Amino acid sequence: MKKMMWGVALMLLPAAVLAETSFQWTETTSKECRSYFQESYIDQARALPPKGMGDDYCGCVKDALARNPEAADVSRMCSLVVNSRFQTASQAVNTPDN
Repeated sequence: MKKMMWGVALMLLPAAVLAETSFQWTETTSKECRSYFQESYIDQARALPPKGMGDDYCGCVKDALARNPEAADVSRMCSLVVNSRFQTASQAVNTPDN
């Protein structure tokens, strides 16, 4: 649950709120971002993300927030950028739903 809360805070809170609270990107933030990214990817695609995709996504978010803490919809922009880089097939995951 803690991972999900970090992920939600990182991905959905407006950047202005993060800036107001003096948000600092740390190694823990990176780990939480990668974990949340993988869980979200599996939930949506029913597959494992290609190797390195989570690192690229979280790097994009970190860089975008460093350049402009007030940037809107960093999550969506980074998703589009990373998806365009990773056009390879994902590895299917067996879940009760598929």
